[in-house]
Amino acid sequence: ASVIGGIVLGLAAVFGWKAWVGYQAEVGEQASVLFERLANSINAGTGEAAAAQAEQLISEFESTPYAWFAALAQAKVQLEAGDTAAARERLEWVLTQTDQPGIQQLTRLRLARLQLSEGDAAAAANTLDGVEAGAFGGEFAHLEGDIAVAEGDLVAARIAYEHALQNDVGNSRLVQMKLD
Repeated sequence: ASVIGGIVLGLAAVFGWKAWVGYQAEVGEQASVLFERLANSINAGTGEAAAAQAEQLISEFESTPYAWFAALAQAKVQLEAGDTAAARERLEWVLTQTDQPGIQQLTRLRLARLQLSEGDAAAAANTLDGVEAGAFGGEFAHLEGDIAVAEGDLVAARIAYEHALQNDVGNSRLVQMKLD
């Protein structure tokens, strides 16, 4: 009887695991399709459709990277539409949802840029404070230079811009112009 119980338990575990893996694959596929629709809506400039698709991704797949990327895309659309408060809220949401360093770094960069564009250099500096820049070292340094300029610290700005140029900032010509 115990042998039969062990076999039944083993089979239940195997079939349960296979069902779980299949479910996860199906969820990933559904999220992928929705994210592709979202990207197409953003590229086509249909903001209302993009907003609805982003909300669906975020609500139905909240714990997946698709939701995080949907929120980042939605923040970009909101920012382009002039809704900085909604964009800031989305970026802050992403920071609370993910523990992925790359996504956190990218989100912090975007949030700090938004805060600086709103004239809040102190909040932007606080957003970047103590964050490991990782692969975004040049971008972080560039933004730190812009924050220093906004705060009137031209010496710190020069050092940050030089650091940005040494760390492969994306738009080196712009940084060099600011440095000059």
